[in-house]
Amino acid sequence: MDKIVIYDSETTNSTIWGSIIEVGAVVVDKNLKEIGKLNIRGRMPEGEVPSAKALLVNSTSIDLLTKGNYSHYEFLGAVENFFSKAGPAMFMGWSNLNFDRRMFHFNFFKGNRYPYLTHSSPNQEHDGLHIARAAQTLNPETLKTELTEAGNPSLALEALARMQGFDTSQQHTAFHDAYTSLKVLRIIRDKHKDNWDTFLKTSTKTSVETLLTNDGIYSIFENVKGRNMMYLACTLHPKQCFHPSYASWGYLWDLRRDPEPFLDLSVNQLRDILKKFSFFAAGRRSFTDILQSSFFDKIYNQFDPDDDIENLDPWVPKFNFYDFNLASLGGLSIIPNNSTWNDRNISSSCKLINSWYRYFYDIHN
Repeated sequence: MDKIVIYDSETTNSTIWGSIIEVGAVVVDKNLKEIGKLNIRGRMPEGEVPSAKALLVNSTSIDLLTKGNYSHYEFLGAVENFFSKAGPAMFMGWSNLNFDRRMFHFNFFKGNRYPYLTHSSPNQEHDGLHIARAAQTLNPETLKTELTEAGNPSLALEALARMQGFDTSQQHTAFHDAYTSLKVLRIIRDKHKDNWDTFLKTSTKTSVETLLTNDGIYSIFENVKGRNMMYLACTLHPKQCFHPSYASWGYLWDLRRDPEPFLDLSVNQLRDILKKFSFFAAGRRSFTDILQSSFFDKIYNQFDPDDDIENLDPWVPKFNFYDFNLASLGGLSIIPNNSTWNDRNISSSCKLINSWYRYFYDIHN
């Protein structure tokens, strides 16, 4: 994608019932050089009661809420017009998939505008926070970070800005946060020139499906309660790695378990053994939801009966498959296999890629 729109929004409430009152965006080329920008405010819809906490966070006065130049409807129209003219582009923010995206869905819908503008073809969508997590996992020295109360590196935008020495006097205003996101992404790009394009590959469902079916062995990561954890995984089989009825659900093999003992088992034997394995309870959640949430909300039957549960590392759950819903991606970080990984189990996994599909094919047909 030749253009990236890095955006941020401020709202009257942190729930979907709130209204967007400020949008800031910076349009950059593929080298992250600025080619356009937007900084706009609108009035709050008449009759709405804002959240006092939200107004304190984004430093919004009553005058700003009620006496702006644009009505809420006109404001949304101006934002929609800017985004439309900026496209086709990749839309990105900082944790935008958890918040800004949903707010635009509901605000555009309520304003009789197309709600999925930022991620409908030919546009793409990503999340700067996911890119930062991947970069920090590969090289913890990429960004200067401070620690959270739990002792984990903080990738909150405000904390990163402070640690990189950026001006934070206007933090939590839309354009300032969008531009701060751009400056952080420039640091990441400069320090990860070889991986930058790879970080961006997961901005569409189709590109992830292509990666999963073609690359064979790769690394994915989870953020578990503030800790970045990376895992080596492989595709089960390029033609049999997605659920036959739910095409967005994919299966991967976790290479912490040696697949060699399973290669010559019959389908019935595999079925009996796999009953002891753990799966992600993916349900209808999006891929990005699974990546950003705790393992412990989505894993069941985590331990084998013979395990000494008290001595298990609670941060390393014993799951053996990834069960994903690819319906709404936006920023999964998949990293090609690299020298940081031990080659243990890789040879066996290559055999597994060509043989394991028979189990899934048989049980689904």
